[in-house]
Amino acid sequence: MHCPDAIGNPFLYLRLGQCQLELGNEEHAADELARAYMAEGHVIFEDQDPKYLAFLKTKLEPPPGGWADEKKKPWD
Repeated sequence: MHCPDAIGNPFLYLRLGQCQLELGNEEHAADELARAYMAEGHVIFEDQDPKYLAFLKTKLEPPPGGWADEKKKPWD
């Protein structure tokens, strides 16, 4: 089966990572979720269960300047 535009698709990486985490395959989950984060940043995780981004944060060093989703808004 051929799936055009699958390679490099951040949404597919997100879903693959979620599936791997639910199956208990943390190493594969971290790899796929990191690919999604590298392509789209924290935005791709916004409408997802927060456990996926929280899990990823335990596996990666924070990006330069810190995690974007944790930065204070000027009006906070």
